[in-house]
Amino acid sequence: MVTLGGNLVNASPAADTAVALLALHAKLKLVSADGERVVDIETFFTGPGETVLQPNELLQEVSIPSQRTGSKSAWHKLGSRKAMVCSVVSVAISLQIDNGTCTQARIALGAVAPTPLLAKRAGSLLEGKRLDGTLIEEAAKMASEETSPIDDVRATAWYRRKVSEVLVKRLLNQISD
Repeated sequence: MVTLGGNLVNASPAADTAVALLALHAKLKLVSADGERVVDIETFFTGPGETVLQPNELLQEVSIPSQRTGSKSAWHKLGSRKAMVCSVVSVAISLQIDNGTCTQARIALGAVAPTPLLAKRAGSLLEGKRLDGTLIEEAAKMASEETSPIDDVRATAWYRRKVSEVLVKRLLNQISD
């Protein structure tokens, strides 16, 4: 069986839940006999299989901020099968749209870097603008350029970059309508 906490503390670069929680700006409560601390999921992962979790700490709680009116999000995983398989690439996007303008954008990708990745430059590109086809294409390309994938048994680095761009574009088009 799998748990949300186990998926996070395992710190796989391909962890599907990590990507979704990264896009949603989750906070993690870590506890030990010495007390507790809350860390942003963005700073939790430090490398493949590595986190900021200390040897005496446990992940006790995952909290996701309330989504305001105008929030839109989407997630997609590409793998060799529908279930029970490591992602080749996964993408999660969360946007805040106010009066037709994107006021906040978080684009998260998995299996394309040593840790789940927040494409900050691509997200910043969207903020303060109305989303259109040209902007979406530019953000998708930028997001793929922010990745640093490897070749492994599931896919090549080249393929992961191309799929990242396609999935970001697809999800942005899906939620910007």
